[in-house]
Amino acid sequence: DKSWDWKEYYDEIEDRPSRALVGAVEKYSKDKKYALDIGAGSLRDTKYLLDKGFTVVAIDPSPVSVQIAQDLKNPLLTMFPGFAGAYEFPGDYFSLINAQGILFHFPKIRFDYVIEKIKSSLQLGGIFVGNFIGEKDTWNYPGTTKTITTSEDLKLIFKDFDIVFMREFESD
Repeated sequence: DKSWDWKEYYDEIEDRPSRALVGAVEKYSKDKKYALDIGAGSLRDTKYLLDKGFTVVAIDPSPVSVQIAQDLKNPLLTMFPGFAGAYEFPGDYFSLINAQGILFHFPKIRFDYVIEKIKSSLQLGGIFVGNFIGEKDTWNYPGTTKTITTSEDLKLIFKDFDIVFMREFESD
């Protein structure tokens, strides 16, 4: 949405990494080597991963995100200033892949493509952290191009994974 002030939003959430990511890193991450942050936005999760010792590739097409990455001047950070579908995912490479608030925005064909790339790029024993939207979400409106998933869909998508934590919630 062109009217959204991404800089203001990024400033507001700057020092608050995703709770799901923090939990995954603290509870399950053994190999803190290479991480991918898809839809990096304000780079709040990227900064957290860097602080935890990961070498990070951050993906986001926003010029604001690219500028934040440049300002960090961190040699352990590589910024890919494009869309996730255009990124050349290396096979069997990342020990952690984070995708907060991004994958459901993709139309189904792009969603499926990126999910397959994520799965092939994650090392055996690696961790995927992400979120999705379901059938009752307010973003599931007539004509939406977003990808809506059920918990059953996700279990099928990640059938080759050991799902250590999955939470589904609804609220008014």
